[in-house]
Amino acid sequence: MTGGPLQGRSHVHDRDHTGARATVAVLLCLYSSAVSVGTIWNGYRTVVALAVTVGLCLPWIWSHVRPRTTFAIMASAGAAQLAFLSGPVPADLVLLAGVHAVALYASQRSALVSAGCVLVGAVIGGIVWGDSVRDVIVPLAAVGAATCAAYTWGRSAAVDRAYRDTLADRAAQLEREKVHLARLAAAEERERIARDMHDVVSHSLAGVLTLAEGMGRAGDLSPVHRRAVRTIAEHCRTSLDEFRTVLTMLRDDGCAGSAPRLCDVASLVERARASGLTVTLDLAADPRTVPVDVQETTFRVVQEALTNIHKHAGDHVSEVAVTVVSGDETLAVTVEDDGCGASSTQTGGYGLRGMRERVSSLGGTVAVARSGTGGFALRVVLPSCGAVAAGAAR
Repeated sequence: MTGGPLQGRSHVHDRDHTGARATVAVLLCLYSSAVSVGTIWNGYRTVVALAVTVGLCLPWIWSHVRPRTTFAIMASAGAAQLAFLSGPVPADLVLLAGVHAVALYASQRSALVSAGCVLVGAVIGGIVWGDSVRDVIVPLAAVGAATCAAYTWGRSAAVDRAYRDTLADRAAQLEREKVHLARLAAAEERERIARDMHDVVSHSLAGVLTLAEGMGRAGDLSPVHRRAVRTIAEHCRTSLDEFRTVLTMLRDDGCAGSAPRLCDVASLVERARASGLTVTLDLAADPRTVPVDVQETTFRVVQEALTNIHKHAGDHVSEVAVTVVSGDETLAVTVEDDGCGASSTQTGGYGLRGMRERVSSLGGTVAVARSGTGGFALRVVLPSCGAVAAGAAR
């Protein structure tokens, strides 16, 4: 601690007190000027006294920025005072503030040098200006005690600043380490999930696809069965492609290839029709004006809704209406059926829950209710354009 300066980030805040320093310095200059003009007016000596006052007070304003330089200027003004004046001036008190600034913002060696300069100046001043030993000893003792107090105060404050800065740096370092460890743990967990999903789900889908393709090559299937097997194979291929995209996202920290867009909703409806559902699509939204996150969420909402209708309503559904309409600030998705099966809210699965979480992350809303035809209607409203960022922040 004796080698380098104890300057920390906290000393920057002292720049806010520059105005207060300037005010004190100006007041001292005015007071010293009045005293000099009123008591020791003697031609050039008064001018020297005013110059010494300015040299002692003004540099102190920037003592927190350049403590050694400013104290050197103040010490030079004090030397001029000893050489040309016949007594002290009120601005000499600023030298103690200069010692405090050097002790606070510079190294211990510089602080000792500045305190020594003040003490040497006090000795020389007592010898030059005093008429007896008492005139030297008493002022020297007072100046020495004040200088030691200023030095001790400054060094104590410097140590305290260094301690607080060390604590702040340590806290910031711990926070960075905490974030880094959390990212490592998340990456390891994503890799574990990706491995498990690949080993379980991917192999199962590949097995179903192999069986479906094998059955499709059989010669004793009716056209209806052959079409159903072909649909199963197509669904398996699509699921495997999407599953590879999900695995890529898990492996690459959420970065993957192209996400589903609004234009992919039409192919989703076509696959639903191929599985036996009668689906009508009204797509009144321009993909160029809808954010990518909203387009992906719209695709997933329609996908989940059609899957639930096929599972829970089945043959009881005669028609499904899918509507996607975008406005100035929102995009509305409606999926309505006329079946009499169970609602997806009554199945106890995770489909609607995941849909709500996905929509909520963008600041949207989900509503499920009975439709006018006896089935169920799912309505999702998503913010578009700039509203997405605010919704995601919430």
